Amino acid sequence: MFVNTLIRAGVPFLIDTVKKILLDSTDETANLVGKALDKVSNPPNDSALKKALINHDTVVIHAVNKSLQKEVESSDKFIRRMRPTFGYVMAFTWFCQMMSAAYLMIFNTHRAADVVKTVADLSMMWSVGLSVLGVYVYKRSDDKKKN
Repeated sequence: MFVNTLIRAGVPFLIDTVKKILLDSTDETANLVGKALDKVSNPPNDSALKKALINHDTVVIHAVNKSLQKEVESSDKFIRRMRPTFGYVMAFTWFCQMMSAAYLMIFNTHRAADVVKTVADLSMMWSVGLSVLGVYVYKRSDDKKKN
C-alpha cells in the first residue's frame, strides 16, 4: 500500500518537475523531450488508469483476506498459532530492547554512545529473527496456494 501511495504521489511530481526543467531549457532537443513528457503526463482519459489501480488494490485485498481465512480455518494448531506467536514475540522483544535503550540513554547519558553502539551491533540478531519471520510468512503463503 505504501509503495502504491508513493508511486501515485511521487511519479507525477517527478515527471512535472523534469518536464518544467526541459520546457524551460534553451536546447531544442530538451524542449522536444519536455513536450513529449507533457503529452504522456496529461493523458486525455485518466479514469481508465484509476479503475486499473482500484481493481489491483481490490484483488490484493481479496487475496490477503482469503489467505487469512484459510489460516484461521485450519485444524492444525501449529499453522494457526506459530506465525502470529512468533510475530508477537518479535514485537515484544523489540519493544523491550528499545525501552531499555531509551531508559539507559535518558538516565545514564554518559553511556549513551555505548548504548547506541550496542543496539547497532544487535542488527545482525534482528536480521536473523526478521528473516525467520519472513520465511514463516512466505512459506505459509506458499502452503495456502497449494491447498
